[in-house]
Amino acid sequence: MDTLIFPALIGKAATIESISPGSGTPVKITTGADGTVTSVQPATAGVSLVNPEGTGPVRSAFCNQVHYFASREDARTWLETHPGGEVLDIEAAHRAGAAIAAAMLSAATAEDPAPDTRHDCCAP
Repeated sequence: MDTLIFPALIGKAATIESISPGSGTPVKITTGADGTVTSVQPATAGVSLVNPEGTGPVRSAFCNQVHYFASREDARTWLETHPGGEVLDIEAAHRAGAAIAAAMLSAATAEDPAPDTRHDCCAP
């Protein structure tokens, strides 16, 4: 998902290339500097997602389960071995990623960027 989120966060266009683990088919996505998806090849490509239940490390619980597949049919074996998983089309995955990124940015900017370093014990 990072590859769909980062272009908008850094304001740079990107080309994302991956090999579908189901068939070995190349998957290529391009985004604009605003993060919008401008091209998907093949058009049937999708992204696998799982709900990272539990308290395990996010990398193994979520990140390692996100793959680009050439199609839902190409993801069939993965879906069978990940009963809680799903495969979203690229646009839907982008929208989900953008919502996650927006929430993260909102939380980060809500925090005080310059905390008060004055301590009451030492205040004049």
